[in-house]
Amino acid sequence: MSQIKKTNGYITLVSVLIVGSIALASATSLLLLGVDTSRTALANTQAAAARAAANTCAEIALDKVRQDALYQGDETVTFPNGSCTIAPFIYPDPTRPLIQLTATVGGSVRKLSVQVAALAPQVQLESWQEVADF
Repeated sequence: MSQIKKTNGYITLVSVLIVGSIALASATSLLLLGVDTSRTALANTQAAAARAAANTCAEIALDKVRQDALYQGDETVTFPNGSCTIAPFIYPDPTRPLIQLTATVGGSVRKLSVQVAALAPQVQLESWQEVADF
């Protein structure tokens, strides 16, 4: 009779250990999944902010060209959450500057290339595109 009681106790103990291990593994997986989701959300937020900074920076460059036809870029614009560098303009021909800029927010970098079609009588754009590299 005492043999049966010892066996039942071991079975219960092993069962509790197995169930506890499974619960611990599940909890660890859920925590790691939560951390990964948070990192992804942060990266997505920074990417959207970098895209917005690049578009804003392009608008700033175009506004400066409207105000001063001699404006050549080559400056850095600082935002509360990042910065944007306007490269010196490239002129495929004298009246059509190519504006290249790089915006950085956190670890996210966005690059824009804006080709101006005409400067006068008003600024007209030929293309406005996000690029991987210049």
